[in-house]
Amino acid sequence: MAGRLPATAARFCRLIPPTPLTVQTLARPLARGFGSAPVQPSGADTPGQITTQKYRDMTPAQRRDYLTLKHGLPSNSLDIIGGEGKFQTQLVIGVGKMPICLIEDVPVCFVTPNGTQTTTKLLGIPHSLPEGSIPAGMKYCVDAVRNAGRHFEVTPAKSLMYSTVQLVFKTGISETQIQATADAILSQEQALLHEVNTHPALVNMFNRGGGALKLEVRILPPPDPSACYMAVVQATADVCQAQGANYLTRLAHVLAVPLQKMVAPNAETLTRILSNYGGLRVTTCSVAFPGAALATKHVCAAEMQRRIPLVIEYAYRDPVIRGCTARKGGDKNGGLGVVNAIGEDVPAYVAGLESHDTRVQATPLENGDIRFRLAQPTVAGLVSRQHYEHASILFALCGIKTIPDLYAVISIASMCTAIMAPRALADDIGITGHHEDRFVPPKSKTTSTGSAKTES
Repeated sequence: MAGRLPATAARFCRLIPPTPLTVQTLARPLARGFGSAPVQPSGADTPGQITTQKYRDMTPAQRRDYLTLKHGLPSNSLDIIGGEGKFQTQLVIGVGKMPICLIEDVPVCFVTPNGTQTTTKLLGIPHSLPEGSIPAGMKYCVDAVRNAGRHFEVTPAKSLMYSTVQLVFKTGISETQIQATADAILSQEQALLHEVNTHPALVNMFNRGGGALKLEVRILPPPDPSACYMAVVQATADVCQAQGANYLTRLAHVLAVPLQKMVAPNAETLTRILSNYGGLRVTTCSVAFPGAALATKHVCAAEMQRRIPLVIEYAYRDPVIRGCTARKGGDKNGGLGVVNAIGEDVPAYVAGLESHDTRVQATPLENGDIRFRLAQPTVAGLVSRQHYEHASILFALCGIKTIPDLYAVISIASMCTAIMAPRALADDIGITGHHEDRFVPPKSKTTSTGSAKTES
């Protein structure tokens, strides 16, 4: 691993360097993340006995033995996995040259739109390390919530995305004709949906319970009378547990074929592409953060409860200059580290974030706590990432089995950094490169003559 791990992270992270995988150590790789794998069971009656079972069904001890064998690690490298599958300390796995930190034992309460609640614990949050203070702050935040007996309340998003087909009308086509074309397309909505959902390139998603759900037509007026009209045929699709990019682009190409026949000769289909718009895929996370954990060495809890909402409000009132940094320091530093750690499409995730207002909201409570709420797009998938072995290991170690689990991990990571960033800014020290005390006002000392002397 090139370079050194930041000192802040090194204090609570343990490094396991990446090692080459040899064919001799494993007969069959971890297929699609949760496939079958030969395992030497821990405490097996017969030495050398090998069993085959799915990774997600293994006990923590079996997972430890399997990963140790697969990656040629020292026998005690993964002893952090306890008897109940809980992490006893932090773990860093070398993925190429990128260290991954796991924030362990995260209490979650999943809330459905109809109010049903399910309380559980995710074993961990995988996070890449852009700088040591970020995972350190995340760990502090998770520990504070867990130690107070509370949960991160998460309402997972529906996995909905847009697929778009551009229509370009000939110059001179009237607005009435364009509206008639749009109405004709919508009148055939069910037939068009059936055609795309049963297409050989798209039917697998439909069989999994997803696929194209509805169509919309938006007319795009020209900037001046001499320019042509355009329109977009927009398909809303459920991409299930996938990130969706490949499926949505295929959907656009398939949908364009019957559309071309319907709009000719007045128009042509041109751009056929997915949209990274994340407004349909918003996960909401909220937590009543304990007031005692807001205090720092320099500022008491009550004063921090007053200051933090003001720090957050500053970004709302100055959305361009201050707001851009607030969005980077809050939601992007958190969720982006998860997306990067699992090898997901980072630009797609960022594009989804930027299409929606993701700033955290802070409401002081009478008992001294602050309730934080963050609603953000979670444009990421579980299925495609399982092809990558390091993502499969992280998913298994963290207990990420379904797409709501992944959405929860991303949103909680974002919530943690969205809490810790304004907490640091509200402190008297403020944020410096290394959290030094250089912004603290100089202290005054009394000399032997009784006069005040200021330290430089």
